[in-house]
Amino acid sequence: MRAIPIELTARIESGAARLCHAWVMRRTDGVKLGFTDHDRDLIVENVTCRAASGWTAGAADSAVGLSAGSAAVAGGLDDAAITDADVEAGLYDGASVSLWRVDWDRPDLRVRLWTATLARIRREGAGFSAELEGPLAKLERVVGGGVSEVAFTATGLHERPWSPAHLRVAARTDGGFDLGWIARARIDGDRWDGEAAGFGSLRFRVRVLDGATERRAFELEGNTATFSATDLAVDFPGGLDGDSQVAVAQWGDGYGWGMEAFAALTP
Repeated sequence: MRAIPIELTARIESGAARLCHAWVMRRTDGVKLGFTDHDRDLIVENVTCRAASGWTAGAADSAVGLSAGSAAVAGGLDDAAITDADVEAGLYDGASVSLWRVDWDRPDLRVRLWTATLARIRREGAGFSAELEGPLAKLERVVGGGVSEVAFTATGLHERPWSPAHLRVAARTDGGFDLGWIARARIDGDRWDGEAAGFGSLRFRVRVLDGATERRAFELEGNTATFSATDLAVDFPGGLDGDSQVAVAQWGDGYGWGMEAFAALTP
């Protein structure tokens, strides 16, 4: 049974929680590695979980028949900390892997979904395939069980746009709000040498939220928008409250809508 922190439960129920996945791997030689599907690094269990590492929740969750013993999980892992030499030397064999559900706004609030043992990892092209063993794997081997294969489908996570930076909300004299943000490039957006990469699509989606309820959504080209006093009166006839906010996401041609940036609407 999973123990969910009371504060995390409250944040999930109120819509305040911003959830992502984090994986913590501990090798038998004491080396610790962390990965997350969030768009920035997080600290989980005193381990830095690197953003956009290539581990995906879908691939990992499919292995959580781990309660039954063994399963295979595959993904495109792009991390300089994992080298072919270490993989071939078997340094990852027997490593423990824990999957956490984390509030990225409060990484101290998290719940562990499962823990497994990395039985074997091998390179397959630019990615890898790994065999994970659950807590009943040893018993399964005694009674003659085997390893089941789980199919892997590429998610294109590496093409997911970052959330826009510096989302700001400024009150207008007419009672509305001016919105502004900065687009971010996933790769080579800021370089010491050569030209910075372009931002790709400058298509954005703006959502006006009342807690978990979407009051309005619209798309635009550019990095500014206006939430007029007229629209405000329609969406919030009773006035703004502490749960009123805007969310802005950038479109990626190879992925779809990226991670959202959030900012409060305050009277």
